[in-house]
Parts: sequence; structure tokens; C-alpha cells
Amino acid sequence: MHSLYWAIHHPERLRGLFILNTIAHRRREEINLPLAIKLFRNRGTGPLLVKRLDPHRSKRSRLALLGELEDGLEHHFRDKPVGIAWGMKDAAFTPAVLEELWLAPSPMPW
Repeated sequence: MHSLYWAIHHPERLRGLFILNTIAHRRREEINLPLAIKLFRNRGTGPLLVKRLDPHRSKRSRLALLGELEDGLEHHFRDKPVGIAWGMKDAAFTPAVLEELWLAPSPMPW
């Protein structure tokens, strides 16, 4: 997510994107997250697991960031090549996340 944030703020420095297991979208519907992600997002267990606080602790803050990413990707990368590689055995970013957020009909240009 951090590299995509950088990309939308420096699109002139990129000829295209190569995306790996990540989320950069506002959810259309609630996603049933795997337990591992639920533990990382939990305010009690999350900081213990990553040993730092999430800069986007509130749902509003996360939604704002995801909205900025989604809008920026659509605006700046509509006419640039984009590749997606997905680890299909990823416990957190499952094939369902790939399908729902990157491949299903969406405002994204790819």
C-alpha cells in the first residue's frame, strides 16, 4: 500500500505498475478477512504483533487513504501498463481478494 501511495504522488516517474498481493480499494461490500488479518487489525493484538501503531487506526482514516489510492490509480495509471502477480497461497490476501478487488468489474482501468 505504501508503494502505491508513493506511485500516485509521483506518476511522472513511473512507466507502469507491477502489483503484488495488496489492497488499494474502498470495499464495495464487507470482506470476510482471514483470522491473521483480523488479529493484525485488532487494536489489542495488532500493536503487539507488529510492535508499532497503525498510522491509520480509525476506519475513517483507512477509508480516506483507500479512496485516495483508488482515485489516484484510476487517474494516473489508466494509460500505463499494469501487471498483477498474486501469491495464491497467501493466508491474508486470498484469491478471493484478488478477484473481488482487482479483477472484478471496478473503476480500475485494468
